[in-house]
Amino acid sequence: MATYITTQGTALKLGNGASPEVFTAIPQCTSIDGPTTSNDEIDVTHLGSSSREFEPALPDQGEITAELEWDENDATHASLRTKFNAATTHNFQLVNAASPTNTYSFAGFIKTLQMSFGIDDVVRVTMTVRITGDFTAS
Repeated sequence: MATYITTQGTALKLGNGASPEVFTAIPQCTSIDGPTTSNDEIDVTHLGSSSREFEPALPDQGEITAELEWDENDATHASLRTKFNAATTHNFQLVNAASPTNTYSFAGFIKTLQMSFGIDDVVRVTMTVRITGDFTAS
């Protein structure tokens, strides 16, 4: 029988850069996708090869995309725009509240903030965070 991991209570958290660092959940998050990880390849084909040959390159931890119900009056949401404009790297955590709790830690910068306005909807923002360095689980 399969064991399913529920997503209710999952949070994307932003670090404050202090020591010790405190992480605050980004509010009103409706979905989180990613990371989209991949391994590039190095072509090691030579004249004696009978077919193309490859070796894995450094892993690319990719991106995380989160959809938010946007609130300009929320301090955390306002800080996201400030951090985007500053083009700086920050620490993030992706925490799945299911049992057992899984915390994924990574550094990244806010690559995009795409606003969406629809009929019979609230203002939404799709935020993409580009991961730089390792994506670690604990």
